Amino acid sequence: MSLMDGGRAARLAKIVGLVGLVTLAASGCSTDEVLRFGWPKGVTPQADIMRDMWTGSVIAALVVGLITAVLILWPVVFHRKRGERLPRQFQYNHPLEIVYTVIPVVIVAVLFYFT
Repeated sequence: MSLMDGGRAARLAKIVGLVGLVTLAASGCSTDEVLRFGWPKGVTPQADIMRDMWTGSVIAALVVGLITAVLILWPVVFHRKRGERLPRQFQYNHPLEIVYTVIPVVIVAVLFYFT
């Protein structure tokens, strides 16, 4: 099925693309402003250091948010209950639970280190 077939996925892809294009065009930001993520132009050397910290924090938050969204949406879309059969359960998976606990702690520790 291609985007030209007019299916549900094609319409959704067109809408998402259009919303992204309108958002980009309507923001009116230059590339310099986009890379600052809303941080004002600094007048001191300390402001430049703070902007770098801000940019790194925003990029880290975007990466974590994207990973979280994928981890939430993947099972919702691809592992739904079909018929009377229950999907495979992953409770008490200790290595997975350790990873889900350690990664956020490492992220917070890195942010604390740089501040």
